[in-house]
Amino acid sequence: TREDFSKRYKAEVPIYLHECLYPVMQAWDSVMVRADVELGGTEQLYSFMLARDLQRDQNLPGQVGVMTPILVGLDGVRRMGKSLGNYIGISEPAYEMMKKFMQLPDDCMRMYFELLTDLELDEVDRLLAGHPKAAKIRLAREIITQYHGAEQADEAAARWQREIAEKSLPQEIPTVVLSRHKLTDGTMQAAFLLKATGLCSSTSEARRAIAQGGAYLGEQKERIERFDQPIRVEPGLLLWVGKKRFCRVELVD
Repeated sequence: TREDFSKRYKAEVPIYLHECLYPVMQAWDSVMVRADVELGGTEQLYSFMLARDLQRDQNLPGQVGVMTPILVGLDGVRRMGKSLGNYIGISEPAYEMMKKFMQLPDDCMRMYFELLTDLELDEVDRLLAGHPKAAKIRLAREIITQYHGAEQADEAAARWQREIAEKSLPQEIPTVVLSRHKLTDGTMQAAFLLKATGLCSSTSEARRAIAQGGAYLGEQKERIERFDQPIRVEPGLLLWVGKKRFCRVELVD
């Protein structure tokens, strides 16, 4: 963009020839297809205007450029993109979309409401004047409904409220089977247990998780204090690493 070129020029950062030619070639496309209207994001303004100049040079009527704002991603700064990891995929499960929408910075909600929903602006103003969490839940439900239906959107919102906001137990907890023969007097050291259940890929990772205060046991999430802490393993034992990795242990002979 012109703004980017200006900053790089002032900072004496190289600007390469192919970067200058790209918008020219894009603008020439409009000449070749005799474009009447071209659609694009606001960052395409330079190419759109250059196309109009080139069209006039070829005795063609200048095209109309229709631009839309660039949707920022979950970081609230950069444009949404899969390569940047700040995106919400429309084919993702409803609950995964819900969790991502709830991470959206508050000051980005108006853009999302205006670009991605059909709500009236008066309704958007009313929502944004209230509690941010309630507005964000409404935003998520509106968009998830478009791709998964109202029922799944409502279920995703209820599950988020239950598991994240109220910190209740997850609805689906995977089960890991361990052999009693691996236990010593019914116990196993914490780091080895986290590796044995697959919650950590190695004992080194388990040690780090414990040292950082991110490993827990039981429904009340009692913190595991030491990597060599003996954990009494009983059927149904619940283990956690962070917020997203958890399992119940079942024992077999």
